[in-house]
Amino acid sequence: MPAPKTRLKSPESIAEKMNRRNLRPAVFLDRDGVINVEKGFLSREEDMELIEGAAEGVARINAAGWLAIVVTNQPVIARGDCSWEELGRINARMETLLGRGHAFLNDIITVSADYIINIGL
Repeated sequence: MPAPKTRLKSPESIAEKMNRRNLRPAVFLDRDGVINVEKGFLSREEDMELIEGAAEGVARINAAGWLAIVVTNQPVIARGDCSWEELGRINARMETLLGRGHAFLNDIITVSADYIINIGL
């Protein structure tokens, strides 16, 4: 599939499109096992590897004009295995790898709950 054609837009046109008067459909994606290869509890930037076809899939979402939003739970934060700073580097690498495939995310929403600890199991 050829890379989607993109053109730069002014901040004003982006603000006009992305407000409550101009609602857009969105796709909410999990990160681990959907965008990146699942490698247990990912806690190092160098371990971030995209699943084959992930960038192309996100690029199709972008080309359709939909918002691409990652929603992910990262218990490695709650467990102390990874800092918020390292998670930022991991996510930046993911976005860089997606960008090489002409894809981008509109947002990444992260919670840091460790459900095993939270529910007492």
